[in-house]
Amino acid sequence: MDSSIYTTAAASAEEDDVNLISSTASTVGETNSSSRSGRGSITSSPGSILRSRRNSRTSSTQDGSGDHPPISRSTSESASSPADEAHQEKQNRKVCMLRGAMIATLLTATIVVATLVYLYVTRDEEKIFRTQYMDSVSKVAEAFQYGIDTKHDTASTFSAIYTSVYGDVVQQIEARKTVWPNATLPFFAEKAKDLLQISNGRAMSFNPIITQNVNRLEWEAHATESAWLLGDKSLIKPDPDLAWPNNRTVSFGIYSRDADRNVVYDPGYAPGSRYEDVLVPVWQIHPIKTNEKAVMFNLHSEKNRQR
Repeated sequence: MDSSIYTTAAASAEEDDVNLISSTASTVGETNSSSRSGRGSITSSPGSILRSRRNSRTSSTQDGSGDHPPISRSTSESASSPADEAHQEKQNRKVCMLRGAMIATLLTATIVVATLVYLYVTRDEEKIFRTQYMDSVSKVAEAFQYGIDTKHDTASTFSAIYTSVYGDVVQQIEARKTVWPNATLPFFAEKAKDLLQISNGRAMSFNPIITQNVNRLEWEAHATESAWLLGDKSLIKPDPDLAWPNNRTVSFGIYSRDADRNVVYDPGYAPGSRYEDVLVPVWQIHPIKTNEKAVMFNLHSEKNRQR
């Protein structure tokens, strides 16, 4: 706006100069009009030139093509652009802050929701797992107890077979001499096989309780006479291809192992046991194969079997 005022003032000053020069030129022309007509015309010529120059400057000033053109709208807008840019930058900053806040809010909400879902699902899964675990434990315990009961009932049944044939009560009813514990059941393998299938067992054996100074020697004599019922010839006659103690037979008697794990004739004494003079030899066993070397072994000689 200052430039426009300056341009207008300059134009007014030039116009006053031109008018002054023009007036001077007219006065000179009128004084010497009669004698210097030619020179007056020449003098008036510069006035005309000045007027035309003045008009040219005025027009150029109005058209904006002079030396000091007025400030256009674009110039005004460019002069105010720094403030606009600052305002725009401030607005952009606010938008960015709003976007960041929105993203942070969404991210926080996502994390919270995911955490709650995880905790809920985890708790639900733990509850289901605990229920399934308790059901499984209960089933395993029931199956284990069922297996124990089945094996116990099978052993009781097998024991009843022996006592029904060789028990003292039966012998007294039949007016026969008591033979217990000198008992050897015929067809032991066939009877034991069926009971093992019922009880899902691996082996079954008959192990009589012998007393050292009461009936040991009598029972060992009975075992030697009845060895043929065991179902393994190596227990009757030694195998020539085997060395001691693998070729021992029933006639060797009740045996055990010493501190060096060597086979020895059992002394009939178990220190540390409540029943020191008791022997419990393995007699009839099924399956006999792979178990034949256990025949005549005193189970009561092992510390973990003593009572």
